[in-house]
Amino acid sequence: MAAQIADATTIVAIDVHDSRLALAKELGATHTINAKAVDTGAELMRITHDLGVNYILDTTAVP
Repeated sequence: MAAQIADATTIVAIDVHDSRLALAKELGATHTINAKAVDTGAELMRITHDLGVNYILDTTAVP
C-alpha cells in the first residue's frame, strides 16, 4: 500500500501462496509472482523489461 501511495508505477508482490498474492493485488500490487511456480529472477526481468528493480522490501525474515 505504501508503494502505491508513493506513486510507484510497478509494484511486484512475490509469495508462494496464491491467496496472499490475491490480497497483494487488491492492495495495489501491479504484478504478482508465485515463487513456487516460476523463476522469480527471470520473471522480475520480464516485468521490468530487463531493467531490474530499484527497491525490494523483504518481510519474510528468512535468509
